[in-house]
Amino acid sequence: MIQSYLIANAADGVQYLFYDTVLDGKHVFTACGIGKVANNDVLLTQVARETLLAAVNHANDSNSGSFNTRFQEIGVLRGVEARIGQALDAANDKDLIFFVCKTPDIYDAAVANLYVQWLLPGAMQ
Repeated sequence: MIQSYLIANAADGVQYLFYDTVLDGKHVFTACGIGKVANNDVLLTQVARETLLAAVNHANDSNSGSFNTRFQEIGVLRGVEARIGQALDAANDKDLIFFVCKTPDIYDAAVANLYVQWLLPGAMQ
């Protein structure tokens, strides 16, 4: 079962959304953004680039050793669940997976399939 926890990270008054995702006891950092992969180049919107940078900085601060940043492109809505599952299965503990979503509706579906817990621990419900 996949479950993701929001990691609060704000810079310059902007809240960047990335997560600590747990699957089979493995913790993986995850984030999503709008963009595409073309000729092995990852092309992201400005907000997606800033989200990626915030997530990479957090992963660097959280890992005592090295970690891999993996990009998983999701180009069609019906492929969201499978792509997320494959990427999480292939990742190592504490890796960062950035889901590159071609459209906003794919982005929304990716976040939904990460099963994000939006309230921070100890927050009032």
